[in-house]
Amino acid sequence: MDKKIIPHAIWFLIAITAFAVGKRTESKIEKNKLEQTEKETQTKTLTTVANNNNRNPIRNSSNLRSTPNTNAPANQLIQNYLSSSDPIEKNLLFAQMLTGLNTDNASEIYESLNENLDGRERSRIMELFFQAWGKADGESAIKTALKNNSRQSWGRGGQGSNMYAYSALSAWASVDPESAMRTISNIEDERQKSFLTYGLINGLAKNDARAATDYVLKIAANRNETEERPEGFQRRGDVTQRYISQIASEQLKKGMSTAIEWAESLPDGELKSSAFDQVTEGYIRSDIDAAKKWVSSNAEKEYAQRAVNEVASHLTRKNPQDAVEWASTLPTNAQDQAYREVMENWTRNDPEAASNHLVEMKPSEARDSAISSFATSLDREDPKSAATWAATIDNEETRASTLKQVAQSWIRTDPDAAKAWLPTSGLPKETQTAILETPSRGRPTGDFRSRRTRQR
Repeated sequence: MDKKIIPHAIWFLIAITAFAVGKRTESKIEKNKLEQTEKETQTKTLTTVANNNNRNPIRNSSNLRSTPNTNAPANQLIQNYLSSSDPIEKNLLFAQMLTGLNTDNASEIYESLNENLDGRERSRIMELFFQAWGKADGESAIKTALKNNSRQSWGRGGQGSNMYAYSALSAWASVDPESAMRTISNIEDERQKSFLTYGLINGLAKNDARAATDYVLKIAANRNETEERPEGFQRRGDVTQRYISQIASEQLKKGMSTAIEWAESLPDGELKSSAFDQVTEGYIRSDIDAAKKWVSSNAEKEYAQRAVNEVASHLTRKNPQDAVEWASTLPTNAQDQAYREVMENWTRNDPEAASNHLVEMKPSEARDSAISSFATSLDREDPKSAATWAATIDNEETRASTLKQVAQSWIRTDPDAAKAWLPTSGLPKETQTAILETPSRGRPTGDFRSRRTRQR
């Protein structure tokens, strides 16, 4: 090897080695810098979180007196709650106070709350308090609520009691139903008793729907025995129907299958009708197609009439033609009521579309029912058109009945025009005479749901 090349080779190797060492050192320095930056970032983040927690009591639980201390004296529990100005802390402290509620301290806590709270806060807090008291000592809670009802908010519609007693009784019935029922039975004021029964049934229904149902059925049976009623009489809007609807609401919370099984198990009658109505409302919200099938399968039963109307009303709001089509699939004895519900709504919202649909329908019992409902829905606004439509009904009995209803309505709104039309109406002379001599003061009694729909 040329001796002149050796020194150059040596220097070249030294240079390469130095470069490699330098790069390695540079990499270590960069790595150290990166690690240092990450540590600084983490430190800043933790510092920021800590500062925010110190400034924000919601994030810093140590700043809230929220650790349950159910063994604290009643006066301490009350003071903690009343002295707090933070709404979140206040709710936590109130929950803590309710957790520590017992037969020994409930009265003292009540008196303090009663003296220190007012307005909307007082009403809300006291209802919750009486719920807790009802579970801890139902008898004392009810006595206190009824004793002081003049100082508390009155119940629904002035029913002679208050929501505090209602809340206490509902909670008491959920843990000791027998004692709660005995208390109800000893109340002499019937209006007060009726209102508080809502609370009792509410508590029963949450835990034992069967017991709640049996209780309502017993009330209904006793009312039937003590009240003189004509054979076949059915009271609309009876309080027991509202009781059964309350149970239905609780059953719906447990699922549609549970609610349906419960409703179908009821004995036939108005209570079952109320239950079907309430369950159908819930079914419609969850699955309208399934609701249609269920109601259709029961439609021929009298207790399902209100449920039929419920579905018909809903379908009419969405698509009236679908509603008419569904009504046509129902058993004959259910069609009239369904058509009435559909046509009343449709005529009120779009009479032209309703009449156009009737023109396209083929002659049938369904068409006759639809026209009858359309005519009686139109008779107040346009009795002349209503009479024209009624005259097109093929079924003689349905046609005569519809013409009579139209005539009775027309003679109230425009007697002269009605009298001029009557001789050409096709109605029998005796019917015309009866209409002229004793004009009806109201529409023929229809289904409860139809009347309720007109009030919406």
